[in-house]
Amino acid sequence: MNVSPKSTIENLSDLSPADRNVAIVEALLINREIPDVDGFLNPPAVDEDFLKKAQALFGDEMVRAVELINNQLLTTDQGSVVIHGDYDVDGVSATAILWETIYYELGYKNVIPFIPHRVDHGYGVSEESINDILQQLTEKGLKPGLLITVDCGITGKKSIEYAKDMGFTVIVTDHHTRPEKDEDLPDAAAILHSYKLCGGGVAWVLSRSLVDGNVRKGVDLAGMATLADIQQLTDFNRSLVIEGLKQLTHTHRLGLQALYDLAGIRGKEIGVYEVGFVIGPRINATGRLEHALDALRLLVVKNIAQAKHLAQKLNSLNYERQAMTKQAVDQAVQLVEDNWDHDSPIVVASSEWHEGIIGLIAGKLTERFKAPSMAITISDEGAKGSARSIEGINVVELLRTQEELFENVGGHAAAAGFSLSTENVDRLKAALSEIKLSQLPAFEAEAAVDADLELSPQYVNWDLYQVLAKLEPFGVGNPRPTFYAKGLRVVEKRVVGKTGDHLSLTFENNLRGIGFNLGEKLDELDEEVEIVYIIDKDDYRGGNNLQLKVKEIG
Repeated sequence: MNVSPKSTIENLSDLSPADRNVAIVEALLINREIPDVDGFLNPPAVDEDFLKKAQALFGDEMVRAVELINNQLLTTDQGSVVIHGDYDVDGVSATAILWETIYYELGYKNVIPFIPHRVDHGYGVSEESINDILQQLTEKGLKPGLLITVDCGITGKKSIEYAKDMGFTVIVTDHHTRPEKDEDLPDAAAILHSYKLCGGGVAWVLSRSLVDGNVRKGVDLAGMATLADIQQLTDFNRSLVIEGLKQLTHTHRLGLQALYDLAGIRGKEIGVYEVGFVIGPRINATGRLEHALDALRLLVVKNIAQAKHLAQKLNSLNYERQAMTKQAVDQAVQLVEDNWDHDSPIVVASSEWHEGIIGLIAGKLTERFKAPSMAITISDEGAKGSARSIEGINVVELLRTQEELFENVGGHAAAAGFSLSTENVDRLKAALSEIKLSQLPAFEAEAAVDADLELSPQYVNWDLYQVLAKLEPFGVGNPRPTFYAKGLRVVEKRVVGKTGDHLSLTFENNLRGIGFNLGEKLDELDEEVEIVYIIDKDDYRGGNNLQLKVKEIG
């Protein structure tokens, strides 16, 4: 096993337990290039000062956006404010944040939330979405007024121009990758763009800039959006997520309460796992298979019966999504194993895959094969794709090397969406097959297994566990600490799980280890092993012990 610990602490055994734990945390934060240990362990609270610093990210554009919105709210004609969101957790949360602020706090009733339909409208702002908005306004007896995009719009120059031609004044708020040239930016009245926040984070800053006081309102949704959109959990995001998780744990939102009940997490502390693997997928399921407007309704609903109905719908759609995804991923894996050269970006396509799950397919392929992956669904109307990447390779930049093949490309470094004509699918496969990952500076075909620190399990105890917990929440930019240890004697080893997929270990100091999906390595193990592990709490069947969650073993 080729392991490359990022650091080793000399003479660790000479330190007192308290000093030892401090040294471990300091080494971990140095690995993450975080020089301000105290500032990271005690991040700024979400308060007025925090808001002012967040507003400064946008400069005069924020001042202009607030002025435009306030002016619109003062109009006495049949004008309107339309919030154009997106169909994932980030886009839906951003829409809810801004809609609640304008509708409830500012009392402006002519505010319309719009979530595009994945199939009918596609990603982002489109002429189709603008036409649907115009129809809705006509039915309500309203005129085009202010159009605010959230979590989209930064690459929608043509569509924004169309919206302006139809009578809208446009504010763009987004965090996705900007066009390379400023001349390709949309000609909007104001543009709020930042890579430091997700779409929900940008919407939260704008919403709090419109009202006085109550700074923490909406942080639950901004924090949830940040986690679900897999953003860096440092700087502003760290504070938003910490406060957001507190609010989500004690949520007053009827829809989320109903969803918690169905998912079996009501009354539990809501953390990164619950958002990423329980709440987020259920909210995303509507946008993947039907219309994400129901997810928006769930977040803002005020009626208990409606909340339960919406939660049940999201829950059922998530089960359906899981079944569809498993079948499609199995097909995609087979395509890769039959055709991939192991040194190019992966591109798979099928006419059988639902458009709403191609991002999940791409993600699973990237996770399994450790390479940038594109999954494409083909229909009579053309082809749509989703891409996921590995650390160090910006997938948007990768796709833009073949920009002439696409109708639209958008996203950020780790994930992107695109559309192209059916006849260009094979051309894309051929073009990307010419790119050799092994020749890219950021790619190592036989990369060493990463570990933060070499640490013997003899130092693992509850005090260390509690000190490490102060580094939470864990995620991108602040991953859960991983440790490396060698020369460990295994006292007992066996496979567990219904199909023997997992490896259960007991080491000589009576510390237990569990290696998920490592069962096949049972017969390869010697009496002494080396492992990469994280320190975890074993609460299986009501237990309360520490265990090593083994990531790699050899």
